[in-house]
Amino acid sequence: MSSSNQSAEDPRARQQTQQYTPPAGRWEYVPGSPQDAQRYAEASRSTDLSLILGILGVTVLPFLGPFALWQATKAEKLGGRATAGKVLGWVGIVMLVLMVVWLVLIFTLWGVMFTQIVNEGVVNT
Repeated sequence: MSSSNQSAEDPRARQQTQQYTPPAGRWEYVPGSPQDAQRYAEASRSTDLSLILGILGVTVLPFLGPFALWQATKAEKLGGRATAGKVLGWVGIVMLVLMVVWLVLIFTLWGVMFTQIVNEGVVNT
């Protein structure tokens, strides 16, 4: 037997040339190039940031809702999955709009009441 024929039948030689395949039932990302790895890292950061901003926008600071939505859209353009950040961003935007409407209503009512009080004071004197 020749040495080239023997190396072709050697299982160790086949293992060295086989491509990486993940175990069954398990998925993990293996970047193909440095650009893919950088894009994946940026998408991951945007996904995490959209989730954090979305949570803060719903619980504490509603004006962060649009920023959560912006980061979620950026993450999805880069190939990430940012559904939770996008939903929380929209909820934060709705809360922001309701808060602005409520403030306008309160200030309008306050202005009407103040005007009536001033007009009554002018009429009575």
